Formats: sequence, structure tokens, C-alpha cells
Amino acid sequence: MSQAEIAGGRVSPKAEVPRIGYRLRDFMLRSTAGAEVRLSDYRARSNLILIFGMIAAQHSALIRDVAAQYQRIREQQAEVLLISPTMVEEPQRPVQLPFPVLLDAATDLC
Repeated sequence: MSQAEIAGGRVSPKAEVPRIGYRLRDFMLRSTAGAEVRLSDYRARSNLILIFGMIAAQHSALIRDVAAQYQRIREQQAEVLLISPTMVEEPQRPVQLPFPVLLDAATDLC
């Protein structure tokens, strides 16, 4: 069970998406840089949380698009958090993401 599930942010079998204003309970995950990151660190903002059970090639384009729009997202007082069980890497095209990538080994949605 992932830390996000323990915190009450379950993904339903129907893959229902939380609505605007939905509040997850606090959780803590480590970033790829090794820092502890808590959801409560971002409570005063609107947050876009991307959760991947596995990063596949088709997800890379979405992640790059979000990274390209990151400055506009920040201008809206919002933050992006990407949660994945593994590092986000493209061997042929490494990407430096401007937002936190949080590792959750128990996130297995596939």
C-alpha cells in the first residue's frame, strides 16, 4: 500500500479523479534528491499531482509538456508534484524537471 493510499488518497478501481477542491490527508515521500516532502508543505497552493504506476514512453511527452508549462503554473500560485515508484529518466533524452519528483515504491497502479 502506498503512502498516498495510507493518507487517504486512494485511486478507485474506476480510476475516478478527485475533483477541484478535494483535499488529501497529509503524506510524506522522499524526492529524487533525497529530501522529505510532505503534501502539507504545499497546502496554501493549488496542486497538480501526477501519479504514475510506471513511467512509460507515452508519459514522457506529458511530463515534458507539464514541465514546459511549469512557469505558467507557478504564476497561478500552483505546484506540480510527480509521484512514481521509480526515477523518471529517458536514457536518450534526460530531462531536468523543474518540479519535485517523489518516489513511492508502493505506487503500483498498473
